[in-house]
Amino acid sequence: REEKRIISLVSHISSEMPHIKKFCAQKKYCLFYIQNKDCKNQKTKNITNNVIDYRKTELTQPDFKDSKKKVSKEIEQNLVHIISKGNEMKISSTLITNKQFAAFMNWLTIHKFKNVFQKHFVFLNTVLLANTGGRIFQKGQKFYTLKGFEEHPVNWITYIGANLFCKWIGYRLLSASEYNQISINPHKNPTGISNVNYYIGDTNEVTAFPKNELGIYDANGNVYSWTSSYSGNPNNSVQKIVKGGAWNKPMTPLNTNLAKPIFFTARSIGFRVASDQSTENNKL
Repeated sequence: REEKRIISLVSHISSEMPHIKKFCAQKKYCLFYIQNKDCKNQKTKNITNNVIDYRKTELTQPDFKDSKKKVSKEIEQNLVHIISKGNEMKISSTLITNKQFAAFMNWLTIHKFKNVFQKHFVFLNTVLLANTGGRIFQKGQKFYTLKGFEEHPVNWITYIGANLFCKWIGYRLLSASEYNQISINPHKNPTGISNVNYYIGDTNEVTAFPKNELGIYDANGNVYSWTSSYSGNPNNSVQKIVKGGAWNKPMTPLNTNLAKPIFFTARSIGFRVASDQSTENNKL
């Protein structure tokens, strides 16, 4: 059952790829191709031409024993209950961390699924150096986190990676309207300053800044969050909305919907998870 669900997802990616490539060429997006010669963005080519020296980079060893159970338990212990449109739902009070997402990537590897499809990263961009925001690195067949950044929010992930992580543990992404509900008003946050606009110059641990009134950390800062909402036409499966705020961007007005292609990755985009009756028995 697990393999069939992921194979179905990869088949969907394959069918969408020509449309995605055409769209991104029009918008001048670079999707971080594996081979530099296929990428027209010079800045990206310069980044990927560098090879990280693992002998000089301190990495945290992955924990393979019951990793799925451990991640699920961590998230379950940090859920906030809210009412949305008359229904109760549970939302992770923190953004998903590098350590949690690395566990997911190692689970995928154990189950023989690859992070590369038609020269694109499917789940996570792993070619970036630590000084350009790389926090999870692939060494052989294993994924490691940069030491000291285990509890920072995962970034450089695709919408596909965020969505599949949710299914891995029986959760889902928030919709854009749900995210508006948990953000309250970022310009009137009574509990403290959010990590935006280079306030500290990088991401922070997911509980470093105060919670908002609903008990949510980083609702308007640290990194943006992928949502399940399409941009514009519901039939447009190429772009999804990201919400919240990011450490390297100015404060984002509450109702702003930023649209990004589903294979797009950035240092400023992560995600959080939600659960309600629709997600029961939805685990991979």
